[in-house]
Parts: sequence; C-alpha cells; structure tokens
Amino acid sequence: MNGFGGGPLRAAKSELKRSIESLSEAQQFQIIFYNDDAKPFVPAGSPLALLTGDKSMRRRASAYVDSVRAFGGTEHYGALKMALRMGPDVIFFLTDARVPRLTANQLADVKRLAERAGTSIHAIEFGTESW
Repeated sequence: MNGFGGGPLRAAKSELKRSIESLSEAQQFQIIFYNDDAKPFVPAGSPLALLTGDKSMRRRASAYVDSVRAFGGTEHYGALKMALRMGPDVIFFLTDARVPRLTANQLADVKRLAERAGTSIHAIEFGTESW
C-alpha cells in the first residue's frame, strides 16, 4: 500500500471514505484494516460489531480511515475471519498483496464461514503486476 509514494493507500482511503459518506442510517458497516494483525474500527465504549451509518458514526469512521498508516506484513486470514464473525451481507476485501496466499485449508474455512453467514465476498486486488 505504500508503494508509488503511498498512492495505493491514498486511493483506497479516498474511495472508502466516499463509500462511508454514502451510507444511510438504516445501513450497517464495519472497517477492518490489517497487516500482521486485524485492526477493526471500534469506537470507544463499543464492542466489535457492525455499526450504524448515522452521521456521527460516519464522521468517526472517516477519521479512523485517515489515521491508518500502512506497515508490516499481510495476513489476510485473520481479517477475513473477523469480518465473517459479524455476519455481514457482503465483504469488500481490498488488498495489494498477492503473497502470501491463503492455504487450501484457510480458503475452505473462509468459504464455510461465508456460506454459513450468507456473506458474499468481493475480493479486489490492485497493484502493478498483470495476470
């Protein structure tokens, strides 16, 4: 995310903040940034859960997005499991790291958890390598 002068992280943050601002009070969301560990958006005094899209929460979420810095490794599995435990309808999973890949067992576990929760996962990888 820090490659190209931090451009990928800036672009991801900008789009994420636009998405947050478009939420209605009836919608729920959660943000989980990760590197070696998953770092969810958990406002002070709140449990880890999906959050309402009210104006105050959207403002706090945008400030959280602004505060995040890219560093460390890439551990997809823990972040995906954390997100799936909240039972969302959909996960938008953004990454700039093709490596490390999830193992076959991890993929099977993520698939099982997603099916159980009824969650669709949209994986978005961005970077400079072509397939």
